[in-house]
Amino acid sequence: MKRLLAFCFVISFITSLFAYDVCLNGVYYNLGSEASVTSGGAGVLYSGTIVIPDSISYGGTNYAVEAISDSAFFGCTSLTKVICGSNVFEVGTSAFENCSALDTIVFTGQLQNIMKHAFKNSGLSHIYSYSSVVPTLEYDNYDSIFGGIAKSSCFMHTPRSFKENYLSSSMVWTFFRFLHLQGTNSTRWYYDGVKVVNDGTIRGDCYHGNLTVPSFYFKTITIGFRPTFKKILVTTIGDSAFYNCTNLESISFSDTLNYIGDFAFYNSGLKEIVIGDSVRKIGKNAFARNKQLKKAIIGTGIDTMTKRMFQNCDSLKEVVLSENTKFIDTLCFGMCKQVESFVCKAITPPNLCDNTSFMRTFGGINKNTCVLYVPVEAISDYKSHGVWGQFTKILPIGTVLVDGLIYELDGVNNTAKVVGYEVDEITIPSAITINSTEYSVTTLGAKVFTDAELTSFVFADNSNVEVIEDSCFTGATITSIVIPNSVSTIGDYALYGIKDIELGSGVNSLGRRVLCADSVIRIVVDPANSVYDSRNNCNAVVETATNTLMYGCRNSVIVDGIEVIGASAFENCTALNEINIPNSVKMIDDRAFANSAIGLTRIIIGTGLETIDTEAFVDCGAGTLAAITCKAQNPPVCISSVFEDNFTAGLNTTCKLNVRYSALEQYRTADVWKEFADIEAFDAPTAVDEVTINKIWSDKGTIYSTDEFVIYDVLGRDVTENNGKLKGIYIVKTVNGTQKVTVK
Repeated sequence: MKRLLAFCFVISFITSLFAYDVCLNGVYYNLGSEASVTSGGAGVLYSGTIVIPDSISYGGTNYAVEAISDSAFFGCTSLTKVICGSNVFEVGTSAFENCSALDTIVFTGQLQNIMKHAFKNSGLSHIYSYSSVVPTLEYDNYDSIFGGIAKSSCFMHTPRSFKENYLSSSMVWTFFRFLHLQGTNSTRWYYDGVKVVNDGTIRGDCYHGNLTVPSFYFKTITIGFRPTFKKILVTTIGDSAFYNCTNLESISFSDTLNYIGDFAFYNSGLKEIVIGDSVRKIGKNAFARNKQLKKAIIGTGIDTMTKRMFQNCDSLKEVVLSENTKFIDTLCFGMCKQVESFVCKAITPPNLCDNTSFMRTFGGINKNTCVLYVPVEAISDYKSHGVWGQFTKILPIGTVLVDGLIYELDGVNNTAKVVGYEVDEITIPSAITINSTEYSVTTLGAKVFTDAELTSFVFADNSNVEVIEDSCFTGATITSIVIPNSVSTIGDYALYGIKDIELGSGVNSLGRRVLCADSVIRIVVDPANSVYDSRNNCNAVVETATNTLMYGCRNSVIVDGIEVIGASAFENCTALNEINIPNSVKMIDDRAFANSAIGLTRIIIGTGLETIDTEAFVDCGAGTLAAITCKAQNPPVCISSVFEDNFTAGLNTTCKLNVRYSALEQYRTADVWKEFADIEAFDAPTAVDEVTINKIWSDKGTIYSTDEFVIYDVLGRDVTENNGKLKGIYIVKTVNGTQKVTVK
């Protein structure tokens, strides 16, 4: 029975510990006549910044949020900051215990009670209390409330006259370092260490290190006899607010900020500045003479860069302007002599204070060494501009220039793609190093060397290039290329126009019309390649598994063993004089010989051909083709428009079709083939006298010979398989001639 009661007690305790009534905006509450902040239950931990409102509305009822319950934030190790609404008056037992990352808590109302272990083992550095009373501690002992926080390491921010009140109320407060909040009747307040005035404007003070500008602060007002606080948004950094703050190293802006005043950060110590998109205007000289500033990024809210905004920023190396930039005023970047990278995302080149004078806007920037990065579609507009065009290096955004080659970088995989060039002697390296990070060069981009006038092109011996994208070398002046073993994929038209090509062992994917059959005089595949080959020195690319000739050239030989001539394999190959298809070929794919063979006189097709696909011979040998010999017994099936344009030009009346004597009638009635006006047998039997050419005789329906022979009847049909059942007159053909034989 005792065990059962103990178990029920534990269950009850756990249930009460993690129970909550409602969750609003990520904060959990218990509801009564008022609301209290509580835990979200097992596995639910608060993190980042939590704002506790003055009140909440639920089920049609408003509840003032008056307390932070026991263990509400217990163990929330990612919680960094809490801002409590004006009605919170009590912090419960262990409310923030073990919140090791908690740095700041703000009490905007009348905090009255702090219970045992409320902040034990937390990371508190700052407590802001706007209360007009000193809170009561459940235990008058530092370790009982703040145990684990190093004594004298936490700042207590209170109204100016309240320090003595705290010190006289308890010895606990003597272990805090007190800073003053400005009095309630003052027009200035310190909030999170930043001085603001009642209209939400940041005012000057010399700050050190890193500073975060708050999005709001609380102003004390009195309603009836009860003081309360009003939330004021911080929207402005006033003129000269951080003037000469040489020890200010960095600043972060909130998304409520919309204006930065004249000289706001003049001669400060900032090393990097990022202006958020909420900022709509920046005053003149705002960041001038920041001697440590190396990088400036301007948000989309700024369309005008004002006078001398960054003048004399001697260390500035990188500038990024948004796509909304429309105007840059006088000497905005004057005497910024170290700028190496200037990014302007605007599609239309921004107007300048003087569209003819580089000096008046960019005076001091070295236009020969500083790289101007712009949208790829706007490069020509920038280059033709009177001032922007004076930058000698204008590249697409997102690229880098290394040793005459332009790269896109992939920071996730640490790889680089070649997307441009500025030299005519190209060596593709295995890797490049940018800011101490090595990037493997894995890709040659689409059209990167299209029509390029190059004097040489080679890959590094230890090449990492894996992909050559579409049209990479189309029309380039290089005559030969050796594709390294690292390359696996070559895109459409990628090598189009190159005359001498060697494919490495790693190539396993070839795009459409990778090369120009008419241009290539030599093509070889590495013998170690498992996907493609150039068997028997055929001067072609053959897909090994399917015996498909994928790409040929003017010097190719279609060797025996090839079963398919691939789509466009010889398209536009005008230098062919004769096409000889071996017996092993079963199919000629679409446009295999289209627009080829200007001087073609003869096509010979082997015995195995079954199918000719769409436009395979369209415009092939028009005007010169005199004869087509097809040895296949059955007319190959023609899919569509196989000789279409040739027929239109009269090929079917000028070109002789030679077929087997035994297949004459089949070709004369077959689709497409029947269009030829002159169809003859290339092996028609010839009548001869009864002269014994070979030792041939017959006996009882069977013909015999000392040589191999074929038997034809008087209609020219091959009846060799009927030997033994013959009767009548037959023509026997051997290697030495033909002979008429009468079988009785």
